[in-house]
Amino acid sequence: MPNENAYERFRRVHKVGVSCTNKKTSYFIQNHESSTEITVVRTGEELPAVMVMNHAEGADNSLLYVYADADINLGDYFTWKEDYHFFALERVTIIKDVDFKKFTALECNVLVNDQFWAFFAGNKRAFKTTSLMGGFYETDTLQPILIAPINDELKINGYIRFNNQEWRILSADLDSISGIGYYYIDRALNARDLESEMDNLEENDLAPSASTLYVGQEHTVDTEQGYIVANNIVVVKRTATTATFKPTEAGLLSVTLRRNGNPVSISYEVREV
Repeated sequence: MPNENAYERFRRVHKVGVSCTNKKTSYFIQNHESSTEITVVRTGEELPAVMVMNHAEGADNSLLYVYADADINLGDYFTWKEDYHFFALERVTIIKDVDFKKFTALECNVLVNDQFWAFFAGNKRAFKTTSLMGGFYETDTLQPILIAPINDELKINGYIRFNNQEWRILSADLDSISGIGYYYIDRALNARDLESEMDNLEENDLAPSASTLYVGQEHTVDTEQGYIVANNIVVVKRTATTATFKPTEAGLLSVTLRRNGNPVSISYEVREV
């Protein structure tokens, strides 16, 4: 260049050389057998990338390579071939000066609360990473785990739903990887369609009636001086006009009370809870 001294020329040539070297390191992004395109959900932008699948049981733990200036960060969701949902689980540090970024990415296998994707590891599968940091994250064989970018829907002692099942979040590790949560969960009682259940019970002549009791259920009856005689019950309380008892076994129960000075027998059907 005109009026350029030797030092300025050296710096320019060196800068161009470094740029060319860096570009060589990222040449594979669009020229590898695993080259593809992903769409970052946060920005809607399509990015050239290389994805190397681990092909583990269930969801895939993958390596993701993108250009150094690609707008994708730790915890970002992205899609591949539209139907496959991933999130960037961990940024892998590369010692050399290169022109690409490397992440471990996790394929999502559940849609939580019909709002966001996550990776669910059941109680018979360990979760391994392919990180160069030597990651091996193994779940308790008796404790399911949910892994997802941290968000307000996931709170300890809170409830979530996926796969037609309610789950309770027992505890969480929110510190091992910045922005990523490891949530230990357990099955919760599902809400039931009580009207449908009642119709089903009535159709099968199993609907409870006024004479239906349940094992362990407290029941109060009118009786003089708290008088009550029966087998397979526990008397909880007596007053001048009532007695409270709990059945201890399922089956037919006959209870003798006193009313107007005379013994009166009442029959109940006792069911298991």
